[in-house]
Amino acid sequence: MLSNRLKAVYDAVVDSKVVADICTDHALLPIELIKNKKVEKAYASDIAEGPLEFANKNIKVEGLEDKIETILTDGMQGLPQDIDTIVMAGIGYYTVEEILENDIERLYNFKRIVVQVNKDTMLLRKWISDHHFTIIDETIVYDAMYYQVISFNTTYHRTYSQLETTLGPILMKKNEPLFLEYLEYFLLNVKDIYNKVPKHTKKSRLLRENIKSLQSVLDKE
Repeated sequence: MLSNRLKAVYDAVVDSKVVADICTDHALLPIELIKNKKVEKAYASDIAEGPLEFANKNIKVEGLEDKIETILTDGMQGLPQDIDTIVMAGIGYYTVEEILENDIERLYNFKRIVVQVNKDTMLLRKWISDHHFTIIDETIVYDAMYYQVISFNTTYHRTYSQLETTLGPILMKKNEPLFLEYLEYFLLNVKDIYNKVPKHTKKSRLLRENIKSLQSVLDKE
């Protein structure tokens, strides 16, 4: 059974035939995608041999060796050409950024890139925005902490606003109860930081502006 976090990533894989799960760990996601016929084929890749050993054991237990192939590789290097969707979940933003930057031209071959970073989601959105890519879906889920799953493609998009990169353009449109709960939690954290920094500084002014922006979103409810 997938955790709430991985279930959100699982749900983000849509209209796909061949998926690659980068930094797969135990291959739990590819296994569920294949078992439930969401995809026809999957690649489970990782940079370390240890996780792939666990992945191979889990794949063998499920009898899915003909549907899931494990690959020892760094990021997207050496991945087959039949992949239409890639997933990177449960890793840090800077690792994701390095993987994306190292093979950025390869991204244009994918219909969907699904990413769930453990923190620094705003930096991920800014990276997407800076490259004028399009965020096509976002989900927020709680699993001991708040996680956000972002799906994007390489279709051209205008630069996202600061508020959109902070909160998520799709999450803001969906305006679901969990998003509002997260927004209140996030606002409290920003206010706490604001109260601890010296006043009349650039950081203080930026935090005050962020508080006003966040509060304005909540006030619309």
